[in-house]
Amino acid sequence: MIRRTTSHATPIRWLLDQLLVESRADEVGRSVICNDLMRMMFVHALRAHLESEARPAQGWLAGLADRRLRTALKRIHEDPARSWPLSELADAAAMSRSAFAKHFKETTGFSPGDYAIRWRMRLAMKRLRSGSESASVIGASLGYLSDSAFSTAFKKVVGESPRAYRSRLIDANQQ
Repeated sequence: MIRRTTSHATPIRWLLDQLLVESRADEVGRSVICNDLMRMMFVHALRAHLESEARPAQGWLAGLADRRLRTALKRIHEDPARSWPLSELADAAAMSRSAFAKHFKETTGFSPGDYAIRWRMRLAMKRLRSGSESASVIGASLGYLSDSAFSTAFKKVVGESPRAYRSRLIDANQQ
């Protein structure tokens, strides 16, 4: 629930009004505009939730709700191919390395390194599902220096190789 008194209530109200207008219009681009308005409402609702007292105990959202970790998470998400030194992420959070590593794991459930690897694999999975890029191209774009290194990391996180993952999805879509 988003209270009327929060800073997010006004934009959400405006977005809802615009969504109502667009959904009733018979104009070109109606569905695109409606989808974008809904995305914007989701972001505002997420922001309101993160600022509320009902914060998640652990996970990605808990990390985003934490002002110190938010900057480090943003860096990992913006440049997933980079091998992030713990010291740089700790500096971004204005914390010592040991305090940052402990707080990151307690808040997200993963060490910073494991979190970064899991983020890379989420991106890889999305690209394997949605495109015709080879696993080799995807792995290289995510910072892996060899197909073997990418495949090993992917299998460790996902439970199967990139090739098996894509093949399974193709087989499922053909049924």
